[in-house]
Amino acid sequence: MKILVCISILFSISLFSFDLDSFLIKTHGYSSQKIISDFRDSNQKQATIHLIEKLKRHQPIRYEALENSDFIFKHLNCFPQNLECASEETLNKVFEFKNSIKKTPNYPWKRQKDFYNIQTKKQLKEFLTHLPKGFKARFRRAEIKYFQFSILTSFLNSEDSFRLKLALFFQNHFVSTLDVVLRPQYILDQFNLINDSLMGDFKSFVSKITLDPAMLIYLDGNKNFCIKDENQKCNPPNENYARELMELFTLGASEEDGSGNCYTEDDIKSASLALTGYTINRLGKVRYRRDKSDFNLITNKYPRKEIFQSPCHVKGFSQIPYKKNKVTNTKSLIDSLFERRGTQIARFISKKLLAEFLREDHPGFEKHLIRIQKRFYNSGFKLPVLYKQILITPDILDTSNISNQTRSPLELTLGLVKSFNSKVSNSGVINKINYFLYESEQSLFNQNDVKGWNTGDKWINMSSLTYRIALAKFIFDRVIKNKCKNNFATFKNNLKHYLKTMNLDGNLESCEDLDNIRDLIISNNKFQMR
Repeated sequence: MKILVCISILFSISLFSFDLDSFLIKTHGYSSQKIISDFRDSNQKQATIHLIEKLKRHQPIRYEALENSDFIFKHLNCFPQNLECASEETLNKVFEFKNSIKKTPNYPWKRQKDFYNIQTKKQLKEFLTHLPKGFKARFRRAEIKYFQFSILTSFLNSEDSFRLKLALFFQNHFVSTLDVVLRPQYILDQFNLINDSLMGDFKSFVSKITLDPAMLIYLDGNKNFCIKDENQKCNPPNENYARELMELFTLGASEEDGSGNCYTEDDIKSASLALTGYTINRLGKVRYRRDKSDFNLITNKYPRKEIFQSPCHVKGFSQIPYKKNKVTNTKSLIDSLFERRGTQIARFISKKLLAEFLREDHPGFEKHLIRIQKRFYNSGFKLPVLYKQILITPDILDTSNISNQTRSPLELTLGLVKSFNSKVSNSGVINKINYFLYESEQSLFNQNDVKGWNTGDKWINMSSLTYRIALAKFIFDRVIKNKCKNNFATFKNNLKHYLKTMNLDGNLESCEDLDNIRDLIISNNKFQMR
């Protein structure tokens, strides 16, 4: 009986000691009285299950104006080159879509008045046949500006912050950028693919992203053609995607701790040959062209290429023995990658995502990583298993792990807006936030290179810090102050809770006092951290 009582008391203490605010800040990026109601009676395991269940509900993001403008862009070459698509049907759709875009709020069409103010289809056909110099570039810039405006609006008003956190993590893992791809609809389609893959397995995720149009353009997969010599042997094709597939997306760069390594330049060459032959047609569809691939048209077979021939050891797992292994095409490459180097993949991805919740210098990091990577590997790379194993880790709520990871500018923005349950719809405010994000070195979907955004303390330098502070002040003055004026009593309670999460004291008698509270918050180091 005494043992049962002790167990009951210990269990009650564990429930009571669950730091819900810290859990929400780590998983959502913010904590507020509104969201706490969903988790109030939960312990850490129950809260984790609740979050993962919510991930099952997802609707793709669509912007009709972007779809219409993308149709127009795809068909801009039809009329000047007198292609088959220069039909009456195409002209009618361009005319219809042009007019609908002009009526779309916040679409920046006015710099192209010569196009959008066309009154008749005859005038439109003449315009399309003799496109003004620079029109395509202006049209593309308008699309990009509209996309960044729309996607930020979606982020600011999202009700599912944990899904957004995961989707942004994987978008920064499988990087494709607007500056290179130049097609916002492709970037949006890829972001929807990422969202759709969050509850699947990582192997399928990699297979889909490998043949995604945005990725094929970004890492030159659509230029990875086999040019055969007189012996019908492929000359070395474009290796960009094959290299990043191993180094950044699955295995990692060589590291002393075993997360990475174990692949060679010859492995990359074999992988690049297996990836040859994929192109994107004018309408944005991925097509496989046998004449461009490492496919032997004489023998009607794929040449077999040796890959992953050497043994390998991964920390936390037993050694991977030598096994003769060959690949022929994209499917066999992904199969071999996960069969022969699956333990490496499990460690690399587990480590990268765990580091979002627990600092790598935490004394328990390696111990938790070994547990997580094994569960992830044994599950067949099921991502929900990975999330669960990370979120039930008790040390992510350790006091030494709270407010010790630097927020990205976007995290800073979303955390501030959502802590006060604010909605942002004013176009001027959203455009200004986008400007501050750009100046803080996080232009949305425009990472500096394939390695992704900065992480941790690298986010902050003298220039970016200035704009981060200006961004926070702007949000307080243009968003949060309005929330205060609309319902002072509710706002005061939210503010009290927000200050508590930062271990600050402040008294608000009226909305006019908010400037002092704002400066108190922004000057606190914890404001920049999560």
